[in-house]
Amino acid sequence: MATANPKLVRRCLIVEDDVRLRDAFATLLADHVNEVRACATVSAALACLEEFRPELVVADFALERGTAFDLLDRLETLAPTPVILVISGRAGPEAAFELSERGVRRYVRKPVTPERLLEAVRSALASAPRLEPKLRAAVGTIGLREVEELARRTMIREALAQKRGSRRGAGAAAGHHLRRPTKRKGKVWGCGD
Repeated sequence: MATANPKLVRRCLIVEDDVRLRDAFATLLADHVNEVRACATVSAALACLEEFRPELVVADFALERGTAFDLLDRLETLAPTPVILVISGRAGPEAAFELSERGVRRYVRKPVTPERLLEAVRSALASAPRLEPKLRAAVGTIGLREVEELARRTMIREALAQKRGSRRGAGAAAGHHLRRPTKRKGKVWGCGD
């Protein structure tokens, strides 16, 4: 009897304006994620975020009506913040640096092969969340105790998200950054495009 492919996360949002790439990414990730939604524009992705709440976002940097920065503005406010991977053939070193500073876990240059995309996704999911962007934004606007509380709450939310809301599992996962796999079949959905 064949073993089911373990899933990396439950929900993934793909934001890519090239229909062929969007479909290829969605098809590839559907084998590794329970549910994939795919959008072509920042506005469609923003609308999808409200009810979908992805754990992983794979986004093209330069989109038809915006950039990954426009999407990051909203993603940064979600709790917990999804793991974000950005793909681009146009973004220069300055943009790649700013993406990293804003919490993007991986940046992949186009052209991207299926193997490179999966490796980047696995690597992004295995890396610890960066607290620096949120803490930097808080410096000077709130007191030190509030900054400490923000860091503590963020770490707890990330650990809970990794263990799907289980406080006992979150405590055990505090030092681990891999998602617990599930065994459901993946689904692919469009997202308002």
